[in-house]
Formats: sequence, structure tokens, C-alpha cells
Amino acid sequence: MIQKSNVKRFLGFVYKNNRKKVISSTILVIIVTLIDLYLPLVIKKIVDEGIMNNNLNMTIKFLLIFAVFSAVSILLDFFLGYLYTLMRNNRFYVK
Repeated sequence: MIQKSNVKRFLGFVYKNNRKKVISSTILVIIVTLIDLYLPLVIKKIVDEGIMNNNLNMTIKFLLIFAVFSAVSILLDFFLGYLYTLMRNNRFYVK
């Protein structure tokens, strides 16, 4: 069984060696989450203000907003995967 003190030591060690990556990934996760929470609201606007009112300009506007936010979210997800890979592949050598 793993003791709590060993887990805390390990997490402290990982954080100490990957401080910038951990902080960057935390910020990016928050940004991606906020974008992903906003996307259903954009879809609601597309349906309610664009399609239901037969307003083509509004539909196109919100579709473009949706596409941009989706693209940003996907790119940030790829970058997060890259950061996680760097942290996972970082070899720890204790002397």
C-alpha cells in the first residue's frame, strides 16, 4: 500500500521539476474548459436567433464564432497533449 507521505513527496518532486509545464497545463485546461462550456451557448444562439428568426446573417456570424472557438479548443487540446507527453517522458534521476 502506498503511504500518503510517499505520494506527497513524489508529487512535490514532479512539480519541482516541471513547474512551468504544470502551471501552463493548468491554465490551458481552465481555458479549454471555459471554451467548451461556451460552445453550447453559441449553438443555442444559432438556433434561437439565426434559424428560428430566418436571419441568415446572424446564423453565419454565430457559425463563424462557433468554428473559431472550436478550432482554438482543438489546438489547445493538442498542445496540452504535447505538454503531458513532455512531463510523462521527463526522466527523473535521483543521485
